[in-house]
Amino acid sequence: LGKFGIDTLLVNAEASAGRLSQLRRQFGKRITPLDPKAGVAYQIRGGMHAGFEVRSPDIEWVNITQEFGTYSPLRVISAVRSENRMTHWGPVDAIDRFRHPSRQALLRIFNPASAKWQQMTMDRGLELYERAVEYLV
Repeated sequence: LGKFGIDTLLVNAEASAGRLSQLRRQFGKRITPLDPKAGVAYQIRGGMHAGFEVRSPDIEWVNITQEFGTYSPLRVISAVRSENRMTHWGPVDAIDRFRHPSRQALLRIFNPASAKWQQMTMDRGLELYERAVEYLV
């Protein structure tokens, strides 16, 4: 989701305009609702945000999912399809599926071996953590 090493901060699609404004002041313009009509996010059902909120409805939740861009959408889709084809239709036994090249390629699509990408994600993750602590204190 997004450009290589750049993060998007996804919040509940039902967040009010006031809440979104407040979160953007604290966390920056990368905050976007989990709503494909309002930003770069995709449609989900039953995600972690909703799961937390339903489990403890007496808490005022602020759920933020940090997603980092890796490769082009076509490259990602190709890797997902290849791994899916092997998993569901390949003549590979259950143990060997974990070591299959398509599974390894899929892992690298979402976690590139690039030292630059890894440093970018660590830096932004730490920055988000620090801003979250400030927000909560």
